Amino acid sequence: MTLWRKKFRKQVAKSDNDWHDKCTDSLINFETVKYFTAEEYEKKRFGDSVSKYQSGNVNVQGSLSFLNISQQMLLQGCLATSLSLAIISIRNKENCCLANGCEVGNSECCSNLTEVCPGLEVGDFVSVLTYTLNLFMPLNFLGSVYNMIVMAMVDLANLSELLAELPDVTDAPDAIALPAKIWMTLILLLNLTM
Repeated sequence: MTLWRKKFRKQVAKSDNDWHDKCTDSLINFETVKYFTAEEYEKKRFGDSVSKYQSGNVNVQGSLSFLNISQQMLLQGCLATSLSLAIISIRNKENCCLANGCEVGNSECCSNLTEVCPGLEVGDFVSVLTYTLNLFMPLNFLGSVYNMIVMAMVDLANLSELLAELPDVTDAPDAIALPAKIWMTLILLLNLTM
Protein backbone atom coordinates (compact mmCIF):
# COMPACT_ATOMS: atom_id res chain seq x y z
CA MET A 1 0.00 0.00 0.00
CA THR A 2 2.87 2.35 0.72
CA LEU A 3 4.12 1.93 -2.83
CA TRP A 4 0.59 2.68 -4.08
CA ARG A 5 0.61 5.86 -1.97
CA LYS A 6 3.92 6.90 -3.54
CA LYS A 7 2.21 8.22 -6.69
CA PHE A 8 0.01 10.53 -4.59
CA ARG A 9 3.07 11.85 -2.76
CA LYS A 10 4.84 12.54 -6.08
CA GLN A 11 1.82 14.45 -7.35
CA VAL A 12 1.65 16.54 -4.17
CA ALA A 13 5.37 17.33 -4.32
CA LYS A 14 5.04 18.53 -7.93
CA SER A 15 1.91 20.59 -7.28
CA ASP A 16 3.45 22.06 -4.11
CA ASN A 17 6.44 23.24 -6.14
CA ASP A 18 4.12 24.50 -8.88
CA TRP A 19 1.98 26.74 -6.68
CA HIS A 20 5.06 28.09 -4.88
CA ASP A 21 6.69 28.86 -8.24
CA LYS A 22 3.61 30.64 -9.57
CA CYS A 23 3.22 32.64 -6.38
CA THR A 24 6.86 33.69 -6.37
CA ASP A 25 6.81 34.48 -10.10
CA SER A 26 3.71 36.66 -9.77
CA LEU A 27 5.04 38.55 -6.77
CA ILE A 28 8.53 39.14 -8.14
CA ASN A 29 7.19 40.23 -11.54
CA PHE A 30 4.28 42.25 -10.17
CA GLU A 31 5.16 45.21 -12.38
CA THR A 32 4.90 43.10 -15.52
CA VAL A 33 1.58 41.68 -14.34
CA LYS A 34 0.32 45.22 -13.77
CA TYR A 35 1.60 46.45 -17.17
CA PHE A 36 -0.38 43.78 -18.97
CA THR A 37 -3.37 43.93 -16.58
CA ALA A 38 -2.99 40.20 -16.00
CA GLU A 39 -4.10 40.16 -12.36
CA GLU A 40 -7.13 37.98 -13.06
CA TYR A 41 -5.08 35.61 -15.20
CA GLU A 42 -2.46 35.27 -12.45
CA LYS A 43 -5.14 34.78 -9.78
CA LYS A 44 -6.77 32.02 -11.82
CA ARG A 45 -3.43 30.37 -12.57
CA PHE A 46 -2.44 30.49 -8.90
CA GLY A 47 -5.89 29.32 -7.75
CA ASP A 48 -5.76 26.34 -10.12
CA SER A 49 -2.35 25.36 -8.77
CA VAL A 50 -3.52 25.60 -5.17
CA SER A 51 -6.64 23.55 -5.97
CA LYS A 52 -4.50 20.86 -7.57
CA TYR A 53 -2.24 20.83 -4.51
CA GLN A 54 -5.21 20.60 -2.13
CA SER A 55 -6.80 17.75 -4.08
CA GLY A 56 -3.49 15.86 -4.11
CA ASN A 57 -3.07 16.46 -0.39
CA VAL A 58 -6.56 15.03 0.22
CA ASN A 59 -5.50 11.93 -1.74
CA VAL A 60 -2.36 11.58 0.38
CA GLN A 61 -4.31 11.89 3.63
CA GLY A 62 -7.08 9.59 2.37
CA SER A 63 -4.62 6.89 1.34
CA LEU A 64 -2.87 7.22 4.72
CA SER A 65 -6.21 6.75 6.47
CA PHE A 66 -6.95 3.72 4.29
CA LEU A 67 -3.54 2.28 5.18
CA ASN A 68 -4.10 2.85 8.90
CA ILE A 69 -7.59 1.35 8.77
CA SER A 70 -6.27 -1.71 6.93
CA GLN A 71 -3.53 -2.20 9.52
CA GLN A 72 -6.00 -1.88 12.37
CA MET A 73 -8.45 -4.30 10.73
CA LEU A 74 -5.62 -6.82 10.36
CA LEU A 75 -4.62 -6.34 13.99
CA GLN A 76 -8.16 -6.61 15.28
CA GLY A 77 -8.88 -9.67 13.11
CA CYS A 78 -5.75 -11.43 14.34
CA LEU A 79 -6.54 -10.47 17.92
CA ALA A 80 -10.14 -11.70 17.64
CA THR A 81 -9.03 -14.98 16.04
CA SER A 82 -6.33 -15.71 18.62
CA LEU A 83 -8.59 -14.81 21.56
CA SER A 84 -11.45 -16.89 20.11
CA LEU A 85 -9.13 -19.89 19.77
CA ALA A 86 -7.94 -19.33 23.35
CA ILE A 87 -11.54 -19.22 24.62
CA ILE A 88 -12.40 -22.42 22.74
CA SER A 89 -9.35 -24.15 24.22
CA ILE A 90 -10.22 -22.93 27.74
CA ARG A 91 -13.85 -24.06 27.35
CA ASN A 92 -12.81 -27.50 26.03
CA LYS A 93 -10.44 -27.97 28.97
CA GLU A 94 -13.15 -26.90 31.45
CA ASN A 95 -15.66 -29.30 29.87
CA CYS A 96 -13.12 -32.13 29.98
CA CYS A 97 -12.35 -31.41 33.64
CA LEU A 98 -16.06 -31.38 34.49
CA ALA A 99 -16.49 -34.69 32.66
CA ASN A 100 -13.64 -36.19 34.70
CA GLY A 101 -15.20 -35.26 38.04
CA CYS A 102 -13.76 -31.86 38.83
CA GLU A 103 -16.03 -29.18 40.25
CA VAL A 104 -16.63 -25.86 38.51
CA GLY A 105 -13.86 -23.38 39.38
CA ASN A 106 -11.58 -26.01 40.97
CA SER A 107 -8.38 -25.27 39.08
CA GLU A 108 -6.27 -27.56 41.29
CA CYS A 109 -8.27 -30.63 40.28
CA CYS A 110 -8.14 -29.61 36.62
CA SER A 111 -4.40 -28.94 36.66
CA ASN A 112 -3.83 -32.51 37.86
CA LEU A 113 -5.57 -33.75 34.70
CA THR A 114 -3.25 -32.04 32.16
CA GLU A 115 -2.48 -35.36 30.42
CA VAL A 116 -6.18 -36.21 30.11
CA CYS A 117 -7.48 -32.68 29.49
CA PRO A 118 -5.02 -30.63 27.41
CA GLY A 119 -5.76 -27.00 26.70
CA LEU A 120 -5.40 -23.50 28.04
CA GLU A 121 -6.36 -22.17 31.42
CA VAL A 122 -7.94 -18.80 32.18
CA GLY A 123 -4.55 -17.17 32.89
CA ASP A 124 -3.36 -18.24 29.45
CA PHE A 125 -6.02 -15.98 27.93
CA VAL A 126 -4.13 -12.95 29.25
CA SER A 127 -0.88 -14.38 27.89
CA VAL A 128 -2.37 -14.81 24.41
CA LEU A 129 -3.70 -11.24 24.52
CA THR A 130 -0.30 -9.86 25.61
CA TYR A 131 1.67 -11.88 23.05
CA THR A 132 -0.60 -10.81 20.20
CA LEU A 133 -0.45 -7.12 21.14
CA ASN A 134 3.32 -7.29 21.60
CA LEU A 135 3.64 -8.90 18.17
CA PHE A 136 1.85 -6.06 16.40
CA MET A 137 3.49 -3.10 18.16
CA PRO A 138 6.85 -3.48 16.38
CA LEU A 139 5.06 -4.30 13.11
CA ASN A 140 3.10 -1.03 13.30
CA PHE A 141 6.32 0.85 14.04
CA LEU A 142 8.08 -0.90 11.16
CA GLY A 143 5.22 0.03 8.82
CA SER A 144 5.49 3.68 9.86
CA VAL A 145 9.25 3.69 9.34
CA TYR A 146 8.87 2.04 5.92
CA ASN A 147 6.26 4.63 4.96
CA MET A 148 8.59 7.48 6.01
CA ILE A 149 11.46 5.94 4.04
CA VAL A 150 9.39 5.64 0.85
CA MET A 151 8.12 9.22 1.17
CA ALA A 152 11.66 10.46 1.84
CA MET A 153 12.83 8.65 -1.29
CA VAL A 154 10.23 10.57 -3.33
CA ASP A 155 11.51 13.86 -1.89
CA LEU A 156 15.11 12.78 -2.43
CA ALA A 157 14.38 11.99 -6.09
CA ASN A 158 12.96 15.52 -6.52
CA LEU A 159 16.05 16.99 -4.86
CA SER A 160 18.33 14.91 -7.10
CA GLU A 161 16.52 16.19 -10.20
CA LEU A 162 16.98 19.75 -8.96
CA LEU A 163 20.69 19.25 -8.27
CA ALA A 164 21.18 17.62 -11.69
CA GLU A 165 19.95 20.75 -13.49
CA LEU A 166 22.64 22.42 -15.55
CA PRO A 167 22.98 26.21 -15.29
CA ASP A 168 21.59 28.29 -18.15
CA VAL A 169 24.62 30.60 -18.17
CA THR A 170 28.11 29.16 -17.97
CA ASP A 171 31.60 30.61 -18.29
CA ALA A 172 33.39 30.32 -21.58
CA PRO A 173 35.98 27.53 -21.65
CA ASP A 174 38.80 30.07 -21.86
CA ALA A 175 37.41 32.45 -19.18
CA ILE A 176 39.82 33.96 -16.71
CA ALA A 177 39.03 33.52 -13.02
CA LEU A 178 38.36 36.82 -11.26
CA PRO A 179 40.20 37.51 -8.02
CA ALA A 180 38.13 37.41 -4.83
CA LYS A 181 38.59 41.17 -4.31
CA ILE A 182 36.76 41.92 -7.58
CA TRP A 183 33.94 39.52 -6.66
CA MET A 184 33.41 41.28 -3.35
CA THR A 185 33.32 44.67 -5.10
CA LEU A 186 30.75 43.42 -7.61
CA ILE A 187 28.55 42.00 -4.86
CA LEU A 188 28.70 45.26 -2.92
CA LEU A 189 27.79 47.25 -6.03
CA LEU A 190 24.86 44.98 -6.74
CA ASN A 191 23.61 45.34 -3.17
CA LEU A 192 23.87 49.12 -3.34
CA THR A 193 21.86 49.30 -6.58
CA MET A 194 19.03 47.20 -5.16
